[in-house]
Amino acid sequence: MCSIGSVSIVIRSLFHAFDRIAALQNVITFASLIFALGEAAQRAPAVHVFLAIAVALGFGMALVRREGRREAQRLAPMLPVDLLRCPMFALFALTAICAFASQGLAFVSLPFYFVDVLHRSQVEALWRTGRRNSSPF
Repeated sequence: MCSIGSVSIVIRSLFHAFDRIAALQNVITFASLIFALGEAAQRAPAVHVFLAIAVALGFGMALVRREGRREAQRLAPMLPVDLLRCPMFALFALTAICAFASQGLAFVSLPFYFVDVLHRSQVEALWRTGRRNSSPF
C-alpha cells in the first residue's frame, strides 16, 4: 500500500498543470526580441527597435522573477534559474552559448573570407563551404 502512494506522488509530480502565463511571457519575450532584430536589420526607425527591445526586456524580467518565485514554491518552473547558481552548470551553459554563436558566425562569414581574402571564385567558395551540407557523398 505504501508503494501505491509513492507512485501516485510521482505521477502527480510528472503531470503538473501547464503554466499559461509563463508560456505567454516566454512567447512575447522571444517574439519581440526577434522582431527587434528584424527591424534593426531592415533599418527601421529606431523607435520601433527600442520599443520592441524594451518589451522583450520587460517581459523577460517578469518571466525570470515569476519563475524564481515558482522555484521557491517547489513547483515545476519553465525556466530553471536556480541551476545557474551552480558554477559548473553556469560555465557549461555559457560555453554552449558561445560555441553555438561562434559556429553560426563562422558558417555565415566563411564564404566571404574565401572570396574577399583568399580571392577564390564564388563557385569555389560555395563548393568549399556547402559541400558538407549538400553533397550526396
